[in-house]
Parts: sequence; structure tokens; C-alpha cells
Amino acid sequence: ALGAMTVYALNPATIFNLAVWGQFDSVYAFFMVASLYSLMRSRFELSGGLLSIAVLTKPQSVVLLPVVAYVILSKGGWKRSVSSAAVFLALVFLIIAPFHWNNPITFLIDRYKGYNLYPYNSINAYNFWALLGFWKPDSVPHLGLSYQSWGIIVFVIFAAFVMWQLHRKPGGRAPVFAAFLLMFGFFMLMTRMHERYLFPALALLALSFSPRYPPWLYVGLTGTFFANLVYVLSVLNAGKFIPNGHWSLYVLASINAILFFYA
Repeated sequence: ALGAMTVYALNPATIFNLAVWGQFDSVYAFFMVASLYSLMRSRFELSGGLLSIAVLTKPQSVVLLPVVAYVILSKGGWKRSVSSAAVFLALVFLIIAPFHWNNPITFLIDRYKGYNLYPYNSINAYNFWALLGFWKPDSVPHLGLSYQSWGIIVFVIFAAFVMWQLHRKPGGRAPVFAAFLLMFGFFMLMTRMHERYLFPALALLALSFSPRYPPWLYVGLTGTFFANLVYVLSVLNAGKFIPNGHWSLYVLASINAILFFYA
């Protein structure tokens, strides 16, 4: 536990994202970790409630839902699943009520329209789509489907693979590592990713920290994420964009791809 806390709290990428750039990614990452922590201790209703807060803070937190739902259903049965889902939904509406009490559904739709604000393959995120260049429209058709559709399809296939592996070997910290894989896969495979969307992966990977395994994955992700943040922020502050064919697109994105397959 001390090691996990240390590699997260003293991580240069974590510190840069929060203290230098001033982002708030640690807020929803906290609720994601708290949800998994509760899940691993069979406090299923609490896990569902914490996940709802994470999703309301940042919608991509919903990536954890398959793991949380699977563990609750397999260990707690359908009764605990129903009660956990009820807590999840109740908290969503209770938290929304002070802001838009007359129509919470409309409020949610309006808030999450932000996903359509940047319809591009990669928005300064060094993932697979970065190899095509940053800020490229993801509505471009390819083999009958848009790049966005291909990203969703590939991620769904990857998520199914992760959940199948979790079903085969559900013991120990497997749910935590599965959650990390889903978040990492979300960043690498989906379009419209910003550079900071990898942040929760470092917290989730730290939660599955074990001295039995070499820390190469954590060290590698820390390096690429830190480089991604530092370079992108320097370019944005200069009022510029990273040009097509820039060396960083091929080097950092390729390293992330290797780490992804290794994970």
C-alpha cells in the first residue's frame, strides 16, 4: 500500500498534470479508485454510489462499469446487483437535482454534448490514431464506416476480450487490472481522446501494484504520459499545433502501442 501511494503521489506526470497544468483529473480518478476499493471489499452498494459520482465528474469513468457490474453480479448475486444499481441511479438524480431539478435527463444530455465538441481522431493524445496526425476529422469514411465507428467497434471487441479474461481468472487483483486495461484501451483505441485521458490509468495501475512483477509498464507509461503533457502544454502556450509527420507522433505513439500490447 505504501509503495502504491508513493508511485502515484510522487509520479512526475501526476504532479505535472495537477500542479503545473492545473487540471482536475485527480478528482474523478479518486472516485474511480474508491469505487474499486469498495468493490474489492464487497461493499457493492457503496461501490455503485462512488462510481456514479465518478461518472458525473467525468463521463469516461463509465469505462469501469463492466468490471464493477461483473464483480457485483458474480459475487453478490442479482439482489446485490439491483440494490447497487438503485444506489447508482438514486445518487445520479440526487446530485443533479440542485442544478436542474425539473428535468435531470435533459441536464445530463446537455452536459455530455461536450463529447461532440471535438470530432477528431486524436486531440494531442499519443494513441493509435495519432499515427494519422492530430486534429484529423473522425467522420472520414474508411471501408464503409467512419473512423469514429471503427474506434468504437475495436474498443468494444477489446473490452469483451478483457472481460472474458477476467471471467477466466477472476481472483486476486484481476478486477483492478481489468479496470486499468479498459481505461488504457479507451485511451488508445477510441477517437476524440485528449492527452490527459490517460491520467486515471496511472492511479488504477498503482492500485494493482505488486512487487512480484517488474515495474516496466508503470515506468513506461509515466514516461510517455509525462512527455505528452509537457510537450503539448509547451506547444499550446506558444499558440501552435504539433505538425503532421512530427517525430513525437511516431516515437511516443509507438511506445504507447508497445506498452498497450505488453499490458
